[in-house]
Amino acid sequence: MKHTKSAFIKSVWEENKLEALFNTPLIGVAFSSKQGYMLELNQQFADMLGYTRRELVGSSWTQFSAPEYKELTISYYNRLLNNEVSCFTFEKEYICKKGNRIWVELMAQAKRDTENNVEYFIILAKNINERRRALLNLEAQMKYSEALINKLKYQNDQLKEFAHLISHNLRAPVGSMIGLLELYDSGVVDNKQNIGVFSEQYRNLTYSLLDTINTIGGALDIKDRTEVKKENVRFSEVFNSVLISLLGKAKDLDFDLTTNFELEEITYSKNYMKSILQNMLSNSLKYRSPDRKLKVEVKTYSNEGQEIMVFSDNGLGINLEQNSRNLFGLHKTFHRNKDAKGVGLFLTRKHIEAMGGKIFADSNPNYGIKFTLIFNYHENH
Repeated sequence: MKHTKSAFIKSVWEENKLEALFNTPLIGVAFSSKQGYMLELNQQFADMLGYTRRELVGSSWTQFSAPEYKELTISYYNRLLNNEVSCFTFEKEYICKKGNRIWVELMAQAKRDTENNVEYFIILAKNINERRRALLNLEAQMKYSEALINKLKYQNDQLKEFAHLISHNLRAPVGSMIGLLELYDSGVVDNKQNIGVFSEQYRNLTYSLLDTINTIGGALDIKDRTEVKKENVRFSEVFNSVLISLLGKAKDLDFDLTTNFELEEITYSKNYMKSILQNMLSNSLKYRSPDRKLKVEVKTYSNEGQEIMVFSDNGLGINLEQNSRNLFGLHKTFHRNKDAKGVGLFLTRKHIEAMGGKIFADSNPNYGIKFTLIFNYHENH
C-alpha cells in the first residue's frame, strides 16, 4: 500500500509520537520504505543534502549514498529486516546535490506491525563533517609528529655513531702522528736516513687519515640526502654494468655466477644500487677461498610487499659469533687480505639504511656468506 504524505505522517504522529523529533532543526529525520524509498523527511535532512523535500520524497537512498558504502548499508538494512538487530549506527558519506560529499552519523530503526513485520524504517542522520575533518587533521598532525620524532631519533643516533667513528677511527692515526712529531723533537731523527724513514711514515699516516676523513665524510653525505633521486632501476642492467667494470680490472678471475632477478626492477637510487652491487660483488671476489672455485648467486624477489635481494657466495666466510657487531663497521676487516680496507660493507649499510632498508648477514668460516638486503624494510615482518 502506498502512503500519501498526509496519511503517512498522520499515522506516524498518532502511533509513535515522533512529531517533536521530526520538527527538530538539530538532526535530519527520514522515513524509508522497506524497499529503500524515501516516504518523508524533515527540512534539516533536505538542507543537509542541498535538495528540496519534494525532490527527495520517493527517491531511493542510493541516490545520495556514496557508492562505496552501498553493500555495507544493504547489509545493515537486511539485518534490520531479518530482525537480527533492533537498530544500527555507523558513519558514512552522503553525496550532496552539488556533488560534494559530507560525512554523516547514521542511525536506523525498523517500525514493525503487530505481527512483527517491517512497515518502514526511521532514519536519523547527523552532519559530522566538521568532526571528521578535525579528526583527519589530528591524524595528519600525529603522523607528522611521529615522522618528526623518528627523524630526530635517527639524527641523534647518527650523531652518536659519528662521535663513535671519530673517536675510534681518528684517534689511532692522530696519536701516531703526534708520537712521530715527539720523536722528531727529541732529536732521535738526526740524520738523513732517519729523516727519510720519518717522512715516509708521516706521509703514510697522513694519507690514511685523509682516507678515513673522506670515508666518514661520504657516509655523512649519504645521511644528509633526505631527497635522493629515485628512478626505475632494473637489477639486470645495473648488475651487468658492475660485472663488466670489475671483470675489466681483473680479467684472470674465473668463477660461477647464477642470477635470478624474479623481481626485475624497483624504484630506487641508481647510484646507490650500483654502489651496493659493486661492494657485494667485490667482497665475493676479494674473499674467495683458495681451495675451491668461487660460486656467486644473486636473486631478487618480493615477499608481502617487501623488495628483497639475496647475495651469497661460497668464499671464506666470517665467524659471526665473534664479529657480528663489527661486520658493517668502518675499517673492520676479518681476513689477512692486503686489499681489505673495511669500507665496502660500511658504505653498503649506509646506502641501504638511508633509503629505508636493512641488511642482514648469515655466515660460517669457510662456508661462504649470505647477505639479505631488504630495500623497503617493515618492522612487522
